[in-house]
Amino acid sequence: MLNVPTFETVHDIGLFLADAGYDTANITGQLHLTEGLRADLSNLTVQLEKTNGESLLPVLARLFFVGWPVPADVCRRLLPPQFLSNALAAGLLIEKNANLEAQATLIPFANFVVACDSPRLTAGDPDRVVGPGRATLLIARAAVRGQAERTLDIGCGTGVLSIAAAAYSREVTGIDLSPRARAFSEFSAALNGVKNATFACGDGFEPVKGQRFSRILSNPPFFLSPAKTYTFCDSPLELDGFSRLIAQQAPAHLEVGGYFQMISEWVEVKGRPWADRIREWTADSGCDVLVNTGMVSTALQYAEKRFAEAKMLFGERTDESLRRHLDYFAQHQVENVLVGIVTMRKRQGENWFSTIASCPVNPAVPEALEERFATTTAAFQSATELLAGRFRMTADAALDQRISLSEEGWRVHSTDILKTGPFEDRLRIEGAAIPLLQLFDGRLTLEQIAARLAEEASLSGDQARHLCVQLCQRLLQSSFIRPFEPTG
Repeated sequence: MLNVPTFETVHDIGLFLADAGYDTANITGQLHLTEGLRADLSNLTVQLEKTNGESLLPVLARLFFVGWPVPADVCRRLLPPQFLSNALAAGLLIEKNANLEAQATLIPFANFVVACDSPRLTAGDPDRVVGPGRATLLIARAAVRGQAERTLDIGCGTGVLSIAAAAYSREVTGIDLSPRARAFSEFSAALNGVKNATFACGDGFEPVKGQRFSRILSNPPFFLSPAKTYTFCDSPLELDGFSRLIAQQAPAHLEVGGYFQMISEWVEVKGRPWADRIREWTADSGCDVLVNTGMVSTALQYAEKRFAEAKMLFGERTDESLRRHLDYFAQHQVENVLVGIVTMRKRQGENWFSTIASCPVNPAVPEALEERFATTTAAFQSATELLAGRFRMTADAALDQRISLSEEGWRVHSTDILKTGPFEDRLRIEGAAIPLLQLFDGRLTLEQIAARLAEEASLSGDQARHLCVQLCQRLLQSSFIRPFEPTG
């Protein structure tokens, strides 16, 4: 297993890899390695062809990305003695049959490199530590930034989320049930020169009992599997029960104003909207809840997908896995499976629950999430508070009108206000509300806007205020407008 003889020993390995160009741009762009080696070795020939040759980057990629042995004499000719000495001391390399063989895969991710198990060496191991995939990328990109005092990473695996969070956190703690994952996390942190992250073994929040954090991140094992075979991916509880447990326990460990974010899969059972399920998870949590939903699969589509993955990822026989999945879902009346990110912010006062049918991999997501929390919270103010407030249209809001030419001239069929950016949205605007939109420029209070509406549309003051409050709430909930505080 990997070890950290000294922090400097492992960090020096990372520094050499960075100097050698072992990064995402070169691995994917120069060598065209877009995926790792499959557990069944079905793409080995292609991987070896892409890393053919006796120059530095292809040899490093063959050793640490493909995970295939390289003749020791070639390694000693191309790699510095100190690097080889450090890699051997850390258990990253071993010498075997006149070859040097990597004992871990090194995956470039964002602007750092993390270690995980080689699928060639550990395909059938239920405690195998797997590298970051699309789910990791989604939660890493969505993580709320801003300086954090303490960040917790539940189910840290390779430590990738902990390492990313170290850049904006004074202190990071990563927890995983697997001692093997802890070893990989400690190695990856040292590899990237991260000193403010520590790692512990334990079940859920047990190692940090009684402690509070300003950020909690989790990429838990969420695969909806009847087998419960693989620690790193299969939910250990029935259906999505483990994700539910994490969501229910996290708020007790949050500071007021802190965020919990988890990527997960959850089910929609017959006769019950899926949102009701997440509402139940988060009821009485003391948190505002925003759910970003991504792909929705039928039970059959989901089982078929996991069936196809099993052989590629795990190298196992999968003849019966499809039928087991289908029977499992039928037993629990599962109709659909959704994947998405649940974000919870601890806040005193009346809490809210909202959903967005968008889960993009976009660097602008954290800022958009914080904006959505701010505007949705504002929407839940009393009518009196809203009427006293000033609001300004966001820069990415635009009008979309559908117009056609008729005998009477150009005729407007519909007017929508739409939002671009990470969370695209669209809202139909009717009649008298359309000219009001230009008044949301921060200069007038909502009460003053209502007074204009009453005068121009011949409405009573109460009617105009009611319509303006309704419009303001709708615009806030989709972040078309935001509260505005005049300066000076």
